[in-house]
Amino acid sequence: MKVLLLGANGFLGRFLYKYLTDEGYLVKTVSRKGEHIDYKIDIGIKEDWNKITFEAEIVINCASVLPGGKIDDVVYTQQLFNTNFWGTYHLCQWVDAHKSVRYVLNTSTIAVVNKPWPVPVTENAPTYPLGAHALYCASKLNQEILLQSYPFSHEVSICNARLSALYGEDMQWGGVLCNVVDKAIKHESMSLTNGTNVSVDFIYVKDVCSYFGMLLKHNTTGIINIASGKETFLLDMAKEIYSIVSPDLDVVNKDTNVPANRAVVDITKLSALDEYIQPISFTEGLQKTINYRKEQIANAN
Repeated sequence: MKVLLLGANGFLGRFLYKYLTDEGYLVKTVSRKGEHIDYKIDIGIKEDWNKITFEAEIVINCASVLPGGKIDDVVYTQQLFNTNFWGTYHLCQWVDAHKSVRYVLNTSTIAVVNKPWPVPVTENAPTYPLGAHALYCASKLNQEILLQSYPFSHEVSICNARLSALYGEDMQWGGVLCNVVDKAIKHESMSLTNGTNVSVDFIYVKDVCSYFGMLLKHNTTGIINIASGKETFLLDMAKEIYSIVSPDLDVVNKDTNVPANRAVVDITKLSALDEYIQPISFTEGLQKTINYRKEQIANAN
């Protein structure tokens, strides 16, 4: 099968490229930058799509501007919607003009559901994202709506895969997990706030690749949660990291009277697919991620 992979130079894209080629797919890559990219284009520019001559049967969209910019940052907002919305719009136009394409798998996020999430959070949960990353979440929700509403002139199956908290080697280094890892590596004490009020569903990057492979084989459509199905509270996460890196140090936590913010993700649809296997343990994934981070630090020195 011929796959066009957008965002091939990103964290998930790099792992997914290796997984797909190992599985025997013929993969052509798209990204604005990076080595060994077949089509170096900006997907937010309509004319750039004319450079793609590959007659793909499957398109996987991992291209995304990630959360991080402020809601009043005009430049960030333009970049966000240029890639996440307009890039997807041009993708729809390109697919509509290429009758060889039969399946589109879009990488979305469970964060399109406003927090605090219902327990459990299903694919049918109401979507109205607010908060610090509202623009990013809204742009991803726009992707989903656009792909499922576009009037394609030929039959195209669409799947919007909502990812939970992706982690693993070579991840973009930032966020609470990364901060705790760095503190542990530096042998610094750790103090958390609301570590038993806030939980996360961590999903290892190679597990995501395997699950994407299942979606392709089963031609899965609609919205599907891609998660481990395991809830990890921040205090437990920090204790696990310190047990691996600095077991002689304690993790201190202080809870306040804020409402619980839990990640209990319903993966019924995912786990019902044939060939589904349990994700690797969080401990094993952490160990791989921490080892990689230590190598990065050693190489930098």
